Parts: sequence; structure tokens; C-alpha cells
Amino acid sequence: MKKRSFLSLGAITAFGLIFLFAVPIVPYSVSIAIPHNYRPGVDSCNLIHVSNATLGAQYQQCLANYLYPPAAINGSSTIAFKLLGLGPPPYPREKLVTQGNDSALVYFRGGSIEAAENYPFFQISSLNPPGLVIIGNASLYLDSSNFLQFSAVVGNISPESIALQVRIEGSGAFDTNNTIDGVTWMGGESIGCPHTLAPKSTCVASTLSLSSTGGNLTQLHFTVEALGKIGNQRFLYQQRFVLTNPYTGQVDAEWVAAFMRSVNAARSGAGLQEDKTLDSFAQMRFQTSISNFTIANYGFNVDYTKFFSPPAPQVGETTLFVGKYLPTQYASVLRTTAPGHWAILMDPAYTKFGYFVGFGPTVITREPCAVTEFPNAGANMTQYLTSHGCAYDIIQGPYVIIEVGS
Repeated sequence: MKKRSFLSLGAITAFGLIFLFAVPIVPYSVSIAIPHNYRPGVDSCNLIHVSNATLGAQYQQCLANYLYPPAAINGSSTIAFKLLGLGPPPYPREKLVTQGNDSALVYFRGGSIEAAENYPFFQISSLNPPGLVIIGNASLYLDSSNFLQFSAVVGNISPESIALQVRIEGSGAFDTNNTIDGVTWMGGESIGCPHTLAPKSTCVASTLSLSSTGGNLTQLHFTVEALGKIGNQRFLYQQRFVLTNPYTGQVDAEWVAAFMRSVNAARSGAGLQEDKTLDSFAQMRFQTSISNFTIANYGFNVDYTKFFSPPAPQVGETTLFVGKYLPTQYASVLRTTAPGHWAILMDPAYTKFGYFVGFGPTVITREPCAVTEFPNAGANMTQYLTSHGCAYDIIQGPYVIIEVGS
């Protein structure tokens, strides 16, 4: 009897865990309004000839009356997800929504909308169907005016002609996103390919960055979209690319000198003066840091004890992964987003600095992420980012290690 009771208790426990982690009983519901998506009859608003503010208000109210209501998107999750964020989320990563003549692709993070894309006057019936379109051979380069040029090849691999519209959406200096009613709408512009693509033929879709040098990102993300119609099928095919920013902003002694001029201009006391001993210590710290680069300020105390003889000076350290920033830009960014690093450089107790520039691996967060610096030396950067819901990449790039001392 005791054995049967034990087995019954185990079965109840197993059932409870299954119910907690596997049964989607918690309802979720979100809604999204596709911008400028009007019901039939909206053309009647054009009968209002706007010649003053009153008629302008009437015209806007007329348009509002014909807007489709927000589309409700329902889902469900487990109790474990609702309480702990564990297990399958209530929504897929992306979901297609169609209202009237417009479609939208809605991206979810957990139980909420992260972003969306709008496809006006195009009722999408299938997403990423096989055997119709292929997108590849992506490239990114600087033109003669230091503007970035992105291009990709779109091919029709079907036996029929395809009515086609190609759009490109990108990050950094290619970003055309905007926020409407709290939703980030990612903007892809129609670019570069003919309206009809013959069977087994290709076209090149390309776009130019909105500003020179492509912003300050070391990597840029692109999505190439082919909106196509073949027979009665209207489809959306997407291909995503991550490309290295080819802007070769050189980080060298002149870069550091310009950066330190910005630092000294912001200090309330005397400026920091370069010290060759601290230069040598910074070089030592670079070698140690890249040996275990996922740990913030790795090995500082050990190196400090080895390098300095008693009585040792007071020393502070800030490790900068500067990407493609110009020195004055980076000083402003550091002051705003990394107050702990900036405070070390501003500390009036320090009067000297040394530095070393090297090239090595580091952890770079992906946007959006609320983490802009790590809380303390010794922090495991990848674990800290993951615990705060941030994705990251490990890439090679220029370091500047600055040691300040008294």
C-alpha cells in the first residue's frame, strides 16, 4: 500500500508539472491597427474640399470613420510562462495579419508586440513559399562619397513570370523605422527591380545609406523582401543578411589624443596627462583582457599586483570597444550611456592616463537592449546580457584600454 501511494504521488507530481509547463491555458490578446488602412467608401472623403481648419478637421474625421478597427490577435500560454517566463510563448515569432487590402507582418517578443511591417494594398496569402524566389549575393561597400551601398540579387526560380515588388529594410544609417501608437513599424522601401521578372531571370536590388559612413555600427542587418504575385497566389518572401560595416575608421594615437581632449574639456579640474608607465600597464591589461574577454576587466587585480611595486599608485581602468565612432562622437556616447566608465575618467583624484590600442574579440549587444555597461569588474558579460533578455554577438574589433592614475 505504501508503494502504491508513492507511485500515485509521483503520478500527481508529474501531471502537475505537465499542466504547469505544457498546457496552454492562459489566454493572451493583443491588438494592432494597420496605419492608413481604410474600408471601402473612403473616397467619399475627397468630396470635402479643405480650405480652412474646420474643413480640415472634418476631412480627418471622415478618414477616421473609415479606418478598420484594430485587429485582435489571440494566443495562449502555460502558467509557467505567465508567472516565470519559462516555456513556449503565447505567440509565434511572427504572424501575418490581413485586413481589407492591406497586410502586416507582426513580430512578437514573448507576450507582446515588438515591431511590425506594413504592406499597403497587398493581401498576402503565403509567407516564404518554396520554389518561387531566391535572394542572395548580398554586398555592402562604401561609395566615393563615403555612403554605404547595399545590394542583393533577386531571382525568379519558377517556370512562370512573377509580378514583383522588392523592398529593402536595414539598420543603422539605413533605418527608416517610425513609431505609430506605440508600435515600431519597420520601413522597407521599394527598390531596384522591374515590376515583372521573367522565369529563370534575376535583378539587382540596391539602396544607399541615409548618411555617410553608415552610422557607428560594426555590423548592419538587412532584410530583402520580395512581394510577388503568380497566378492567384500573392506571397511575401524574405531573406535576412548580417554584413560587416566596411567603414574603416582607424583607431590610433591620433584618435586617442582627440578623445582625451574631449575628456579633459569635460573635467572640472586639471586635465589628464599621458604617462608612459600607465601606457605599459595598459598594454599588459589588453593581453590579459582578451584572454578571457567575456569577463569584465578580467584579471585587473592580479596584473596590478604584478606590475606595480609598493607603494603602488591608485589606478582606475576603463575598457572601450569603440566600433566605428569618431573620437568626439564616442566621448558623447560614453558620457550618456556608460556613466560608470565616464566617472572614472572624470575622477579628480586621477591626474595621469595611459592607453593601449589593440584588436581583439569582444561581446556586442544587439538592439534593443537596456544594458549599456556592466555593473562591476568580474561580471560575466554573456550571462548578464542573457539574464536581462538581451541578444549579443562576439566580433573582432578595435579596443582602447585606458588606465588612469595619481
